[in-house]
Amino acid sequence: MIARLLKVAFFILVLILIAGVSGYITLSFMIKSEDRVVVPDLVSKEAVSIFEMLAQLGLNAKVKSSEYNDHIPINHIISQDPAPGSEIKKGRDVRLILSKGPKTVMIPNLKGLPLRQAQIILEENGLCSGNLSRAYSSRFIKDQVIAHSPGSGQTLEQGKCVDMLICQGVLPRTYMMPDLNGMLFGEAVLILEKMNLYPGEVIFFRSEDRKENTIIGQNPLPGYRITEGSPVKLVRNRDPGLGGGSPAS
Repeated sequence: MIARLLKVAFFILVLILIAGVSGYITLSFMIKSEDRVVVPDLVSKEAVSIFEMLAQLGLNAKVKSSEYNDHIPINHIISQDPAPGSEIKKGRDVRLILSKGPKTVMIPNLKGLPLRQAQIILEENGLCSGNLSRAYSSRFIKDQVIAHSPGSGQTLEQGKCVDMLICQGVLPRTYMMPDLNGMLFGEAVLILEKMNLYPGEVIFFRSEDRKENTIIGQNPLPGYRITEGSPVKLVRNRDPGLGGGSPAS
């Protein structure tokens, strides 16, 4: 009888020990779980909201450094340590690297520089030459930079382009086309040269009722506006088979 009672008592004691150990383990696990958190993914997120999130999780946000980055906006997270998904104790630090955004450079003054020199300076500053427009100007030499956008002193992201306005030279003068009809070919050529014009295509056509080697047609017509340096098409009264000859002949 006594032996049976001892066995029952022993069995009850074992059950009590098992329950105690199990309870201890469960309580320890709960306490341990409450003391640890999983680090979220913070990359590319805005810094202020991340600081608030980490504080709510019981973690400390520590900014390790700031770096330029072409893909992540300014004041957003580039990287983190510990990595996302890591389990750490509350009160630990989460080290962050913040983005300073794309690197910017101050645009130099390119006004008055030759185009090629301006392009070299842009390349040395990590910029590129953008759209090139041309305009006549009496204040600049041909192929000099008249203006550029953005202007000097402004900042621009590296890799971006600067548009430039380039001098095309002095605005050519315009003339009213004189009437060359009836003039000898040589005389007509001299008049054109004085106006900084030149004979373009010369067509030979024989007209019996007009004096030989005179002008019997022209393009542009008399009275039309023409820009210096332009060609003038002439019709010369001469047999097509005779060819050119000297202007005065």
